[in-house]
Amino acid sequence: MAAVLLAAGCGGGSSPQGDWGDVYTIVTSAFGRQPGVTIQEAAAIPFATIGVRLDGGPEGILVLASSNVQQQQIWTSASHIVLQTQNGRILRTAGLPHNRTDIRLIAGTNGAPPLKGSTETRWEEDFADIHLYSVPVVCRSIVRGREGVKNFTSVIPTVHIDEECRSDTADWSFVNSYWVSPKDGQTWRSIQYVSPKIGPLEINLLRAPTK
Repeated sequence: MAAVLLAAGCGGGSSPQGDWGDVYTIVTSAFGRQPGVTIQEAAAIPFATIGVRLDGGPEGILVLASSNVQQQQIWTSASHIVLQTQNGRILRTAGLPHNRTDIRLIAGTNGAPPLKGSTETRWEEDFADIHLYSVPVVCRSIVRGREGVKNFTSVIPTVHIDEECRSDTADWSFVNSYWVSPKDGQTWRSIQYVSPKIGPLEINLLRAPTK
């Protein structure tokens, strides 16, 4: 786990300053202990971070461990929760009660839905822990309009987009929601489903990666 966290200094885009021992302690104590991440906890970690809440539970902090030119990012915590995202969309997870182990785009575009119009996206998804593979999932996006997202003392202008999804194979229907900045395409908040067996993940961008 320490090796994953140390990778943040290479790909996270934030200045690798501070003591990693302190960061490890902060992440360990923050995940799963209280209703929400405080501004003091977020400010104490000098790296890009997200707040993650599973099915309405307590919010924890994940640190950006790596990023590449395709905007695929790996976020991790000392509690062994790992998310891989691309432009705000969760691709794969590890360490949750149930996980999405792989996802493959069949038609449409990766990342969060576009800010204008309605689009359809088709995927194949794997859920190894429940022995479901190549599960077809079809999603259609709907733009709901402009909404502000609170980021501690600031309000970020965003566009709210819902994504109505269905898999007949898994008998699974759900709605993903994204709040995306029209200025730079950054996803500041999202609510996403990653398995038929667990509730939604709520993700809030606490400290954005440096571009």
